Amino acid sequence: MRWKRIQTPEPGGTAWMFPSDRPLFFGVFSGKERNSGLFVAMLAPIWYTTIIWSGAGSLAPAKNPGRCPAGTCLRRRCAPKEDDVYKPTHAAQPDRRPLWEALILAALLALFLAIQLPKLDSVPWDQYESWRQSDTYSIAVNYVQYGMDLLHPQLNYDGVSENYAQLELQIVPYLSALVFQLTGTMTPVVPRLLCMLFFLGSAWFLYRLMRGISGRWPALVGLGIYLFLPLSMMTAHVIQPEACALFFYCGGVWLLWRFQQTRRLAFLWGASAMTAVAIMEKTPVAFVGLVFLYVLFSLGGLACLRSPVFYGCGLLTLGPPVALILYTSHHSVFRFVDGIGLKHIFSKEILSIFTAEGQQFFWEALPSRFGWGAVILGCVGLFFAVRRKLHFYGVWALAFALECVTIVAVIRFPYYLVFLLPLCGALSAVAVQSLARLRLPLAAVACAAVAVTTVQGNLALWPQTQADPIIAEVGQFIQAHTQPDEGVAIGVNNPSYLNAANRRGYRANIAYYDYIPTGPEAEVTYFIEHGVRWFVVVQGWVYNDEDGAYRTYLREQFPVAATGTNCVIYDLQGE
Repeated sequence: MRWKRIQTPEPGGTAWMFPSDRPLFFGVFSGKERNSGLFVAMLAPIWYTTIIWSGAGSLAPAKNPGRCPAGTCLRRRCAPKEDDVYKPTHAAQPDRRPLWEALILAALLALFLAIQLPKLDSVPWDQYESWRQSDTYSIAVNYVQYGMDLLHPQLNYDGVSENYAQLELQIVPYLSALVFQLTGTMTPVVPRLLCMLFFLGSAWFLYRLMRGISGRWPALVGLGIYLFLPLSMMTAHVIQPEACALFFYCGGVWLLWRFQQTRRLAFLWGASAMTAVAIMEKTPVAFVGLVFLYVLFSLGGLACLRSPVFYGCGLLTLGPPVALILYTSHHSVFRFVDGIGLKHIFSKEILSIFTAEGQQFFWEALPSRFGWGAVILGCVGLFFAVRRKLHFYGVWALAFALECVTIVAVIRFPYYLVFLLPLCGALSAVAVQSLARLRLPLAAVACAAVAVTTVQGNLALWPQTQADPIIAEVGQFIQAHTQPDEGVAIGVNNPSYLNAANRRGYRANIAYYDYIPTGPEAEVTYFIEHGVRWFVVVQGWVYNDEDGAYRTYLREQFPVAATGTNCVIYDLQGE
């Protein structure tokens, strides 16, 4: 067996190839050459590293019969085939974006910023996901106050010290804490701005993907849909990890598609690394692994199972998330969120999609977070994607349909639908492109319908961005009448009150931990023994205290230290 030296697209670049129609990575393991190429197969990883770093950059086939460089010829025989997974690669053409495209992109960005920027200074305890937003913000504040240890995020509740929690990788809180230290000011503007930038980065990756598959006009439509869907508008500025996860998730998908088109291993490694970070941000991103498997098997068939690149890709993608989960599980002190996936997902509720509750959730959440127009257009796009053999989109849709069935239907939190947003935008681009080919008015009517339902959804959801006045007032009152080193117990389940006050303590009467006794007297005694000085009753009631026994015990045993409009503070150490 002899090797063939070929010229690669980069100036001066060369590579050694099998005299076959398959790239080296897969040709080494092809049938007839397997025995004679055993020795070179062992050296393949070294050669690949050399090729990448020497500027070859592309594992192109040795033969390119009768085709012109991509984008330079309009003849049908020179156009790449959709199913030609080993089609030749060429030097990248200059990306000369026409003026009209740049103007539309600028207009979309300006409209997006005009809506989002006024909300950047909103407090984390607004009416939309106040619990999760205030938790994320408090982690950033606690990094500054108690130590900049990325892998030891601390929460404010169910303990008065070292509340290390088993959580996702805290990229946004940690970056926010760094900015807090540099500026000397702690403000929610910083994490909200970071989330918005991450979301815009995800939109850019998605736009590049849609532009490469569907063209400029459909990609612009898909980008507009992605930016302004109701769930997107909320995700872009809320202080939560979803925007950061979308950035790495969309970046990984785009790089994976680039690998499928160019066969450059650098794109595969980049996709694996970005997907690993996305999984560490939000575990459900792991379903994108089905797309990885599709791409690898479509390029190399079963022979890729004998390639170190296949296993290296899996190790790079899944190794860091598994290591993070094991590490945080071992070092966490705060147990409220430990193994939350096992508690909710891997249980008898795994078939919740077939229950009335699961189906009702999707029936209500999809139109409120996406709008019926976008949902229907996305389904139409999926139909055309299957019909046009856009298997990349088809497998992507299948992967996150499984996520909806196995995770979203069980947990039933609308924010878990966030990973359908890029898919909805991409499939909408396919739908618009396909409908325009049939009849241009069809595409126009579809876009108008999406615009109407999107506006309706945003008008219904956007008022929730207002601050919760009770949480804000109670938080300020607690902060004014207590000291930072004094523990506080609150009679509500929502820890946003503690986060708003920037105090540590416990939520009373939740009956969740087996090591905390139940009953007013036993629980309050436990709180006092563990450093709690104050007990706050919000709006005259205590969580799970239907008979009023808890409130009666507090009134009879402890003096009132302060009374506010919406709360009463009892001194647990007073006479």
